[in-house]
Amino acid sequence: MVHTYGFVPNNLPAYAGRPLFFEGVQPDDPLSRQKQALFEALGADPAVLEGFWHELRPVGSQCRSMAPKLRLAQLSKEDGPLAEALGAWKAEPKTTYQALQQPISAENEEKVKQQIISAVTAALEELPKEEELKAKASSSKQEPHEIHQTLAAKVLLGERLALETCLDQWS
Repeated sequence: MVHTYGFVPNNLPAYAGRPLFFEGVQPDDPLSRQKQALFEALGADPAVLEGFWHELRPVGSQCRSMAPKLRLAQLSKEDGPLAEALGAWKAEPKTTYQALQQPISAENEEKVKQQIISAVTAALEELPKEEELKAKASSSKQEPHEIHQTLAAKVLLGERLALETCLDQWS
C-alpha cells in the first residue's frame, strides 16, 4: 500500500500481514515422490515441495491455514493409515487433503508446530522492537523523509502484529 498508493490504512489489524516462507519436503524424504504427486493432483505448483510463501494475518484461522501443507510435508511413514496409503500410492488427493485439515498424529503436529514457531521467531528477530516502531509510527512531523519513516513503522507494526498473533496461536 505504501509503495503503490503512498499510504497505510488506519485500521492496521484488518490489513496487517507478513509473507513468510516455509520449507517444504526434505530432499531425502522417502515419500517425496508421492507428496509431489499429491500436490500436483491438487493443482499446486511442483515447487511447493521446496517450500511456499504464506501471507500471515493477525487472525487465528489465517495463522493455521498453512498447517495442511506443512502436515503433508512433515508426514512420515510412522504417521498411520494416511501415510501408509500415501506410501502405497493409494491416497486419493481430495480425501487426503481433507484429512490434512486436522492433526494427523501428535508427532507430526509437533513437527509442524516447531517449524512454524521457528520461522515466525526468526522473522520477528529481524524486525525492530515494538516500542521503537510505535514511537516512529506516532510521529506528527511532516517532512517527507519523516512521513516515509512513519509509514514504514506502521507497516512494520502490522508485520509484528501478524507474526505475534501466529506465534500465540502455535505456542
